[in-house]
Amino acid sequence: MKTQLLVSALVFGSLAVQAQNSKVALTSPKEELLTTIGFSAGGNLGSIDFSRYTGNARFWGLNLAVSATLSSRARASLEYTEFPVHDALNAWENIRTRNADLNMHLTFNIESSKSVFYALAGLDLHEWKADFTGVQDINQKATGLLPHESVKVNWLGLNLGSGVNVALGPFNVFSEFRFCIVQSDLNVKLRIIDILYRMGVSYELPIYHKKGIKNYGMPGRIYKWISK
Repeated sequence: MKTQLLVSALVFGSLAVQAQNSKVALTSPKEELLTTIGFSAGGNLGSIDFSRYTGNARFWGLNLAVSATLSSRARASLEYTEFPVHDALNAWENIRTRNADLNMHLTFNIESSKSVFYALAGLDLHEWKADFTGVQDINQKATGLLPHESVKVNWLGLNLGSGVNVALGPFNVFSEFRFCIVQSDLNVKLRIIDILYRMGVSYELPIYHKKGIKNYGMPGRIYKWISK
C-alpha cells in the first residue's frame, strides 16, 4: 500500500513539474481563401453556323456556366449553351443545336471599381442537327441529301473573346463576346464559324480552408502544448 502511494505521488509530482514548465495555448485557426466557385445563367445571341444560315441569322439561346478561380488573375469556366428548335429555310428545318465550352479567363481588376474585365481563350465542342427540306439552296450545305434526311454535324473549335463582370450586391452582372474559329472544309484553312454574345447574372461562392494545428479541439478552437 505504501509502495502504491509512493508511485502515485511520483507520477503526480512529475505531471506538476511538466505543467509548470509548459503552458496550454488556445489558438484560433486562420481561414485562407482557397478558390471561388461561380455559377451563372443568362441568354446568348449567336449566329450558330455561318455556313448553314443565310441572311446573317441570329438566334437567342440559354447559357449555363460554372467557373473556378485558379489564381488572382486566372479563372476556368465550363459552359453549356443550347438554342431552341428552329428552322433555316429554305433548306433546313427542325434544327437542334448546342455546344459546350471550356474557357480560360485572364482577369484585370480596376482599383476603386466594381468591374472586372477579362480576356478568354478556350475550346468549343458544337453539335448541330437538322432535317433537309428537299429544297436546295446554293448558300446552304445540302448537296447530295434526300428530302427529309437528317444531318448531324460536330466540330471542335477555338474560342477567343472578352467580357466584363460588374458587382451588384451579392450578385454579378456579366456581358461577354466571343467568336469561334474552326478548320474549314471550304477554300480557306481556317474560318470564323460562329459569333456569340452572352449576358446574364452570376453568383460567386468563396471556398475557405483553415490554417492551424489540427491535433484536437472543439470547432473553432485548437489546443496545443507549447514548451517554454
